[in-house]
Amino acid sequence: NKGVALIFLLSVLTVSNLDFMGLSESWLHSNSPQAAIMVPGYQIYRRDRVKSKGSGVMVYIKRCIQAEETDLANCDLYCIGLKITFSPQMSFSLIVIYRPPTSNSDFYDKFLNMLARNNLDKEVIIMGISALIGKIKG
Repeated sequence: NKGVALIFLLSVLTVSNLDFMGLSESWLHSNSPQAAIMVPGYQIYRRDRVKSKGSGVMVYIKRCIQAEETDLANCDLYCIGLKITFSPQMSFSLIVIYRPPTSNSDFYDKFLNMLARNNLDKEVIIMGISALIGKIKG
């Protein structure tokens, strides 16, 4: 139930006071109202799936943290990239990605190429890849 999932999400962010949380399988689409998923004190970055239902990625980040969406050049994967800056001495790249269950080894090639093509910070956090090592095809 989407309502229960949203209540759980709101509870996790409010109770735990997380700095950021990345989610895959958001199931949002372009006409999903931002107001319906807002959490007080957090900003939202999202990439909705456009061609079919399901998937999508999003990130909640505390408003007091400087975040800037980065252009992941030539990325045809469902992912979102952010540069997070805590201080002039401490910043990192955050990537949240969705790997469809039907994807084959081509997904990993595209992912590695995306990482190689983009000028990311030395510190990178990647969230959202479910490995399913025993189920990789091709």
